Amino acid sequence: MKTYSRFLTIWFINFLIIYWANSLYPMFYALGTANLSLFKAAIFSAFLLTLAGRIAKSVLPNWGVKVKGRYQKFFLYWLTNSAAIWLIARFSFITGFGIRAFYYALVLGFIACLAQWLLRQAFKYAKIIEK
Repeated sequence: MKTYSRFLTIWFINFLIIYWANSLYPMFYALGTANLSLFKAAIFSAFLLTLAGRIAKSVLPNWGVKVKGRYQKFFLYWLTNSAAIWLIARFSFITGFGIRAFYYALVLGFIACLAQWLLRQAFKYAKIIEK
């Protein structure tokens, strides 16, 4: 049950980040298509971002990617989030989420990674996950 609640919480945080990015910087981030509303595009894109992070967490160690330390882990997940955001935006005709240039994916990936890290610290404090 804890895994589902963590996934849903991270999904909600990613939704807020993507939605606010579009609201605050509409010239850099776009949400919605002719067939997909702004709200649905944000929900779907946030789901894909959360899923990509979850898949990366389980797949990267199997590929031999070993990280030691907090800063290396943060950097790895920053790159993972940024790559996922860029891929989601590349398929904007499906996801409804677009970005103006790849470096905006780096910025949004950093913000998402920071929010996810803060959420993880809150989970540790609330003893929802092990340290």
